[in-house]
Amino acid sequence: MHRILIISQDFWLVNALKEGFEVKKYYINTSPQIETAYNLLEKRCFDLVITDDVWPNGDSGLELVSYIHQVAFTTKILVIAANNQPHIRISALEAGADDCLSRPLIFQEIFLHCCRLLQMHKRKLELPLQVGLMQLYPETGVLRLADRQCVLRRRECQILSCLVAHKNSVVTRETLVQYVWGTEALPTYTTVDVYIRRLRLVLGKPNLIQTVRGFGYRLYEKSLEAIPA
Repeated sequence: MHRILIISQDFWLVNALKEGFEVKKYYINTSPQIETAYNLLEKRCFDLVITDDVWPNGDSGLELVSYIHQVAFTTKILVIAANNQPHIRISALEAGADDCLSRPLIFQEIFLHCCRLLQMHKRKLELPLQVGLMQLYPETGVLRLADRQCVLRRRECQILSCLVAHKNSVVTRETLVQYVWGTEALPTYTTVDVYIRRLRLVLGKPNLIQTVRGFGYRLYEKSLEAIPA
């Protein structure tokens, strides 16, 4: 079931959309205030957010749009602009909105735009972490080395991501444990060493990840400039 958040002080708009979506058995939350909307967004995940672009108290709906775009990328966003000015629509889209409609509004048009957005699949362009000839895609675990490619296990990917983020510097085992396991059941340092050995096998060149005795591990950028195929 789709979950929708409507953020507006327009009583007609809120009630018309609420009634229309509830017929389709969608779960609806409404908020007449920006601050309440932020609280709802922190507690729940929404498939679609519908918001005004300006508010009577001077709050900007586009700041909220930018916030949603950053913290909940897959949530679709429809902005209802106060007037039909091109620069307002452009600003909404630049802030991260997926669609923008201008007043005066026709309910059927809003409803159809919402249905289209709910059917849309948003996929964030994944940029790789790159060091030398190595490219690591942390969201999917894909690792590219020259003309070789493989998929790392989740923990391996997280450990390598941490080493790449601190390239040329020593990363302690404590740092790796905190980065990868966080508040979960903590592993022993031996477990970390096992993952490091696996990564060395995958990379095909043991000295790419160097052991600094008594401290931890280091990934040298220079050692990744000529990875064997």
